[in-house]
Parts: sequence; C-alpha cells; structure tokens
Amino acid sequence: MTVLRQYIILLAFALWQGGFFFYVSFVVSIGTDELGSAMEQGFITRRVTQKLNVLGAIVLVLFLCENRGWGRWSMWWCMVLMQVGLFYLHPRMESLLEIDVHHVIDRPRFYRMHRFYLWMSTFQWAFAMVWLFLTLRNWNRFRVSA
Repeated sequence: MTVLRQYIILLAFALWQGGFFFYVSFVVSIGTDELGSAMEQGFITRRVTQKLNVLGAIVLVLFLCENRGWGRWSMWWCMVLMQVGLFYLHPRMESLLEIDVHHVIDRPRFYRMHRFYLWMSTFQWAFAMVWLFLTLRNWNRFRVSA
C-alpha cells in the first residue's frame, strides 16, 4: 500500500507542478507567437489557470497523507496560503476582462494583480519543490533493501 500511495502522490505532483512548469516554460511563449500577442494568449491562460487552481487544491489534499515533520508541514501550509491567494485573485482579475471581445477594462489594476498572481504562483512552485525534496528524502530513509 505504501508504494501505491507514493506512486499516486508522485503522479499527482507531476500533473500539477509539471503541468504548471511546462505551461509557463513553453506553452505561453508559443501561444503568444502563434496568436500574435500576450493578451490573446492571456485569454487562454485564464482558462488553464482555473483548471490548475482546482487541480492544486485537490493535490494539496492528497499531500496531507505525506505530511510528517515540521518541514513538510511548513511547505504544505505555504502552498495552501498561495493557493488561497490564487483562488482569491483569479476572479478579481477576470472581473476586469471583457471576455467576449478580449479587452482588459482597467489595464493598470489588472497588471498589478497579475504581477502579484505570478509571484504567488512562483512562490508556490518553489515551496512545492522543497516539499517534494523533503518527501523523497523521507521515503528514501525508510526504504527497505532488497
């Protein structure tokens, strides 16, 4: 059962953080080139981030079964705080968009929130990387030799 639980945790982590990392590393720039502007790409990204946020909340619940020790608990709480912030900001940014005509109503306000959203996403990713390191280290500690 332990190996199955660890396998599920790793798959969930890979889907969530791997998906996030792949999207920001490759898809955003390719989409911007193909669509002709960062704003057009942003209207796709708003839908992707909705899915990533829901996925993040689900994965964070799964991570609960692996939180032992202050390090992982600390990283988990930091990820949860970032996730709450992302859930809070997303609809507020979206309220500044006219989705049907791809127009930003209040650009300065939107871009201030967007910058904060990006920083929260980046910090959440960093906390997730530390959480993964601590988790793998813990799993290795209790590995049974064959």
